[in-house]
Amino acid sequence: MTILERAQPGDLVLVRTRRVGFAFGRRLTRNRYDHIAVVLHNNETLNIIMPKTVKLPLSTFGKPGNAPLILRPNWNTTEQRDKFLMEMERFIGGTYDTKRALLGSLLTFLNTWVGIRIKIKKLTDSASKWICTEAIIINLLKISPDFEVLDRIKLDYHTLGFATTNDFLSISRDYPKLLEVIRAD
Repeated sequence: MTILERAQPGDLVLVRTRRVGFAFGRRLTRNRYDHIAVVLHNNETLNIIMPKTVKLPLSTFGKPGNAPLILRPNWNTTEQRDKFLMEMERFIGGTYDTKRALLGSLLTFLNTWVGIRIKIKKLTDSASKWICTEAIIINLLKISPDFEVLDRIKLDYHTLGFATTNDFLSISRDYPKLLEVIRAD
């Protein structure tokens, strides 16, 4: 069974976008991945991308070079997972925050390569524009009290005010029962 065949609704899929600009961005920010999507029902994913949030087939991430990684949140109940999915689906059709994505990438670069740490204001649930990492982390915190432990982990989300894909890798490393890495058989 492939990694994507093991995906379930509520899972998070980290991928490497195959375009040169995204590879350059990953290198500048030292992030292994540049995008995170939420697995919905019917083999669809929710993607907060430019210019707006859309549903895409899960199979989109199976292309060579995407190197998908699936992280499975530890939901206490199926109702909790379904509430998360419902909250995430409200983003469909919403606007991507290109300025914030570029600013966050710049701040991540400065912090990673130069040691300059500049913090911006975190988004709130009432924001009108979003990026994938922040929409997901804010809703995980909102839906599951278990994610409150994130305050104990050194995340870009805390130090820069901007969530990165590396934050999700840090969570899965430090709290593997909270975000479990799903492997292919």
